[in-house]
Amino acid sequence: MTNKDSGVSAAIIAAVAVAIVCAAASVATAGNARIVIETYDGERPADADAVLGPVYAELGKRGFVHGAALIDDVNARVSRDGGALSATQVIELQKQVDNAYQRFIDGDYALALTPARAALTAYASAPGQMAREPALRELRYKALIVAARSSEASDQGEDAFGLMAEAIRSFPERTINPAEFAPNVAALYRRVKAELAKQGSGTLEVNVDDPAATIYVDEQLVATGTAKLERLAPGTYRVLIAKAQHSGRVREVTIAAGATTTINVIWTVDASLRTGGGGVTLALDKATSSDAEVLAATQLGRALGADSVVVLSTRPINGRRAIVGYSIHVESQNKTFAAIQIEPIAPTPGMVAKLAALLAGDKGIAGPGLITTEPVERPAGELDRPRPGLGARRWTSLIMGGVGVAAFAGAVAFELSSKSSYDKSKTEPDDAKQNSLYESANHKYKLAQGLAVGGTVLAIGAVTLWFTGGTKPERRDGISLVPTPTPEGFSVVVSGGF
Repeated sequence: MTNKDSGVSAAIIAAVAVAIVCAAASVATAGNARIVIETYDGERPADADAVLGPVYAELGKRGFVHGAALIDDVNARVSRDGGALSATQVIELQKQVDNAYQRFIDGDYALALTPARAALTAYASAPGQMAREPALRELRYKALIVAARSSEASDQGEDAFGLMAEAIRSFPERTINPAEFAPNVAALYRRVKAELAKQGSGTLEVNVDDPAATIYVDEQLVATGTAKLERLAPGTYRVLIAKAQHSGRVREVTIAAGATTTINVIWTVDASLRTGGGGVTLALDKATSSDAEVLAATQLGRALGADSVVVLSTRPINGRRAIVGYSIHVESQNKTFAAIQIEPIAPTPGMVAKLAALLAGDKGIAGPGLITTEPVERPAGELDRPRPGLGARRWTSLIMGGVGVAAFAGAVAFELSSKSSYDKSKTEPDDAKQNSLYESANHKYKLAQGLAVGGTVLAIGAVTLWFTGGTKPERRDGISLVPTPTPEGFSVVVSGGF
């Protein structure tokens, strides 16, 4: 081997070594991706960019992906927003399609192609709205046919095939209407369909963990919860998952001939995921617990192949607004909490850097103003909730018990007075006075007996009501037990009900 050959071989070996190192670094980066997202229990605050910007910057220095780069990654690897068109856009797009069709009928294919393609680009940005408005799908179909034939007439055969194939996949039951299009359009349709048939067909399976979620394929309703579509022409399809008024999110999947493509969708993530406003956000319900928040962030991180997710938000802590962050390890779902208050004084750059360092994994970070213990706060509704009262029955039992005690005291007093009168009657020499004292003693004795009986009844009733009343809803009727003297002695009057 010559020196020249040795030099070339060395160069090749060096190049291969560099390529291997770069590939390994790329794999390592992909396998250790770290991302930053936001969570809110409503709309994103207007000052979120200004407040969280410094934290994003510090985390970015430590290799965390966020902002536009993360949005692109989520759109490509997870799902993208269903999109929407304004009323003005809808009207203008209809005009563009009508203009393209008229140019097409007139044979001005080059002039027809431009507005048709523009309309198709706009419609592709809002599959969520297209799925709910059949009229827009009809306009898209017309634009596809016009663009396909116009491309063929303009010697753009590959584009013509792709556009007609898209029309066949999106509208598999439709054929070319001869009253609307010339025979050469139907000929293109037949050629493309025959070629797709030669390539074979594939299968698409969609599984959503919420059985009420609606599944659309190429803006056409196919099922709820789960769907299996067979004999699909090979190519790219749009799968929209939506529910109720939620515009839904879209996944683009490629169906290969002879293969089955499966999509598994976690609706809680799709329902809360927002990719806009400069970052990726999870818009969660106010009642969502921190554990559910961590779970949603973990699921998103796993879908992106990330091993660490930092979740940022602004929320009150101890009555003052703060920057709150969780650092979540995707595999174990372990989390680290950190926060700094931004009221009444904004944190210094040094404090922001410490917060970011702690969330990035530096466990040795500490300092005044850095909150590292997650506060346990009662839900707002629980703070204002009145404590359970005694209830009508227990209030009645207390009153009855009081009256019962008074009755016993009265019984004792009358008993003592009766005995005193009886003793006096035995030593009274005057017969008339003796009879009067005896009758008085006898009357007092009967009253004492009545009060004792009444006190006993009231005591039993009070105990019964106390242990059966609890905190049940109050009733307005209630009960009443009243000891009442009578000419014969004493009785207890019971009124009302339970």
